[in-house]
Amino acid sequence: MRWQYHKLTSGAAIYAVTGGYFPTCMAMIGSILPDLLEMGIVRHRTATHWPPPWIVLALVSYETCRLFPNVWMYLFSFICIGALLHLGEDYLSVTGIPFLSPGSRRRGAELYVTGTMGEAILVMLVTGLFLLLAWRRGFFTTGHAMEEIVKVKSLSALFWR
Repeated sequence: MRWQYHKLTSGAAIYAVTGGYFPTCMAMIGSILPDLLEMGIVRHRTATHWPPPWIVLALVSYETCRLFPNVWMYLFSFICIGALLHLGEDYLSVTGIPFLSPGSRRRGAELYVTGTMGEAILVMLVTGLFLLLAWRRGFFTTGHAMEEIVKVKSLSALFWR
């Protein structure tokens, strides 16, 4: 899947679940991380697309945040979730992702080929469904937007101290 599509589908998914601007942004960053990490270093869809390390990072960061509440760990957990969504989205392609080991045979659902109209249609359907869910949950109201802006201002203060 193309980078912009990863950001779109992952962002819509996390926004539909959390309604939060920061978790959505962190997941969108994480959604391109597997491809970003392999830039000229490893072959495409090998080590960076192997699910176990991402699952462990997501679980450890979530559990750490649960036991010792920390905004940085909270945001990092959404980066890991975004990376896992990336793997799920790539699994849907003809190329697939490795499951047994980073170098193992890749498996996929074969729903689309990257760069085709089928990919664009799938992205529109998935994104549309998540945006519909977000709308049904009330995340597109002025009141919700104002609450999120207050949260963004509070968290921004942590960055600029």
